[in-house]
Amino acid sequence: MQAIADVLLNMKAFKKIDDYVEAGLLHCGNCKTPKEYKVKFAGREKNMPIACKCQAEADKATAEKIKLSEFEAWRSKTIRDGLGSEKNREYTFEKDDLSNQEVSTVCRAYAENWEKVKRENLGLLLYGSVGTGKTFHALTIANALIDKGHTARFTSITRELSKLQGAYPEDRQMILDKLFRCDLLILDDIGAERDSSYALEQIYMIVDGRYASGKPCIATTNLSLNELQKPTTTGYERIYDRILAMCQLRLKIEGKSKRIDQAKETESKALEILGLM
Repeated sequence: MQAIADVLLNMKAFKKIDDYVEAGLLHCGNCKTPKEYKVKFAGREKNMPIACKCQAEADKATAEKIKLSEFEAWRSKTIRDGLGSEKNREYTFEKDDLSNQEVSTVCRAYAENWEKVKRENLGLLLYGSVGTGKTFHALTIANALIDKGHTARFTSITRELSKLQGAYPEDRQMILDKLFRCDLLILDDIGAERDSSYALEQIYMIVDGRYASGKPCIATTNLSLNELQKPTTTGYERIYDRILAMCQLRLKIEGKSKRIDQAKETESKALEILGLM
């Protein structure tokens, strides 16, 4: 509504009383360019309206404002639907402490070369110990892509299994479609799921469906590469085989747990608030 109001305001602003006629055409008193042009119709000349230079510039600015407003609305919805939590929006390249320079460089290059990545269907596996920043790095890519106008969805197999269990058939298909259609899918914490025949079958359906979509996938896991390559059961073998097939690029993230440092920092702040530091 505001954008429409801006258009009407622009139209009103340029109906100048000092517009003038020159060479038989109405000219804008502000920018001195024509607001009419001549055409021949049925053997007669007729004046037709056009936007003068300043009106055209105002219209362009309004169109860009409308486009930006629409993009902001789309981005907000994509973040809400795809990232699940406002906090996940905070995980950006700007917040990266570069404690693992190689991983940071690869992740940034992955986002910056997205068109090539998407065309080649290049997936990424981030593996390593608990708390080393795998989820953070995955989300930096997702946030960068959303800012560029691409869809990204961050979730875990556990979360999707919970959604699928007990859902009506049409709802199940809707849940799966969201996983298969987005430009980038991030499957967080692979290997933390329940080990049951039902769960394994559902996990395989999700992973295989994304594989069949031909679109990139990022997976994070606390498992080692050896555990992924040599699983203990046939059920997991099928799943991990698909994960590894999708994620040709594999990065091991090493270092001490960031969560321990964050916990210490939080504790210090709490003690400071209580006046004990």
